Amino acid sequence: MDRYSSSLPDQNENYLADVLKTYGNRWEVGQEPDTGVWFAIERPTPTALHIVVDHTLAGLATKLNAEGTAS
Repeated sequence: MDRYSSSLPDQNENYLADVLKTYGNRWEVGQEPDTGVWFAIERPTPTALHIVVDHTLAGLATKLNAEGTAS
């Protein structure tokens, strides 16, 4: 999967850069081109996969922030 969507609306480009700067070391962030759904994928171990999805980039960022504060 690619970390960047080629068809991002202009208003999301700067916000996406901020999200990637904040969460990009831990999460692979992108947008599904057919549905527009935003996703973040984390691979905490070689056999584990953690996926977070939301309809908006702002919603995804909120969920990722909650993941970062969860223990």
